[in-house]
Amino acid sequence: MKIEPFRPLFYSDGVEKFVAPPFDTLSERQIRELKSRDHNILQLFYEDGSTPKSRLEEWIREKVLVEDDEQSFVILTQRFLHNGVQHERIGVIGAVDLNEKQFGLRPHEMTFPESVKQRRGIFIKLETQMEPLLVLSPEVSLERVLSQSVTGLTPRMRFQEPLGVLNSVFTVSDPNRIGLIQSVLGKQIGMIADGHHRLKAIESINGDYHRNFRAPRIQTDQAIAGISEYFDLIPEKRASPRMRMILYDGSLNSLVMNHRGEEMLKKLNIKPQAVTCVSDLLILRNILNIDTDPARKEVEFTAHDHVAIDAVDSGQASLALLMPPWEKDHFINIVNEGILLPQKSTYFYPKIPAGLVLYRMKHETA
Repeated sequence: MKIEPFRPLFYSDGVEKFVAPPFDTLSERQIRELKSRDHNILQLFYEDGSTPKSRLEEWIREKVLVEDDEQSFVILTQRFLHNGVQHERIGVIGAVDLNEKQFGLRPHEMTFPESVKQRRGIFIKLETQMEPLLVLSPEVSLERVLSQSVTGLTPRMRFQEPLGVLNSVFTVSDPNRIGLIQSVLGKQIGMIADGHHRLKAIESINGDYHRNFRAPRIQTDQAIAGISEYFDLIPEKRASPRMRMILYDGSLNSLVMNHRGEEMLKKLNIKPQAVTCVSDLLILRNILNIDTDPARKEVEFTAHDHVAIDAVDSGQASLALLMPPWEKDHFINIVNEGILLPQKSTYFYPKIPAGLVLYRMKHETA
């Protein structure tokens, strides 16, 4: 994976007021609330009178946003709780030359054309990246090298998100430290975790989600009968933790594939470890004949168990498929084999806030 330093564009003060969760994770209520805040990054993404480019230039003139003079890498550490255990993640933000044939990024999900079109329009108008791609590296020494690169440095900003994620941001401009980071990343292909639509949009110019079935024509009894031909349904007391898909229709049942299901997987050329291919290609499309295109509004994707379950309990959805967490080795093997999973197959946490650092693409190769 080949990345280069760049001139980062940062908010000059109080970044926690201006950043937002990744754009494709926001509800309509969140969008309205965040857009109402002065200089919030969403005001650039969602047009409201003035053009995004003119508003961005105005913020730069007013020094709401300030661009560094030096080329650097941005190092981000995120401290967070998961299932009651504290974790820390460290990563590097840099520029990637997509004109390089071997730029070293490998996608793992298909994209929605409408989302790509929306992102493409924003990039053309703004000429600025507002949120980085989230890329995984299997290189085991990367974490150590990044930690060493910020040793002795003071964070240029530190802020806590509403969900409790503590972000610390450093910039590294020392050529030796930059070179070491580049040499480590150059050994491996990067696996895109979040940002497939952004990557596809930029290329055209030069990621555990649960499934809710909203189709009014879906009859719960018929759907369960169809699924039961390919899976055994095992009653469960709790939704989590889980090792298999769980079907929820008011009660919880694990889905254990039977012989007929295994034969259908072979016919469809689906690997059983690619659980979202099983859910979307086998269950939704072949068994239930449901279109997963979001424009059809037959399926809703959510990263949260309680949202999926509440939708069924309130009558907004007929059924919910609760997806198991990915096993890291299975995921890496699938990506390395070049298999593209259905859209919204993964949910990586924590997210990188949009607006944390901006990249004006006119200064360097994008």
